[in-house]
Amino acid sequence: MKKCEYCAKEISYHEQYCSDACQQAAMKYYRLTRNCGRLFSICNILGLLAIVVGLFWMVFQPNIGIYIVSGGCLLLGILYFLLPFGTPDMIKKSKIKKTIKNVKWIACLLWMTGLVLLIAGFFFLHV
Repeated sequence: MKKCEYCAKEISYHEQYCSDACQQAAMKYYRLTRNCGRLFSICNILGLLAIVVGLFWMVFQPNIGIYIVSGGCLLLGILYFLLPFGTPDMIKKSKIKKTIKNVKWIACLLWMTGLVLLIAGFFFLHV
């Protein structure tokens, strides 16, 4: 059987979505990816760059490097929570609804990692 592209329920081969609500939610998701794709890419690059620069900076000054890494993790966590765009492979495998849920879990983990690093930097590496 074919599955709904949004919620992964089984449907007939003549349909793409199981209901109008799923179709509207999928169109809203695709519209959001089209409208905010450039912003997502720029913030994603900035967050990853902050993590890489912070890791290199930790060699010279650990207290500053950990703040940069935590800032990058916090930025990525907020970005992935507000704009939960999954890869095309994720969407193909687990459909849109589950992909959004998985990306939001990843966002929460990234945000909590950034918060833990920020607190650890403040208490343990404060000079």
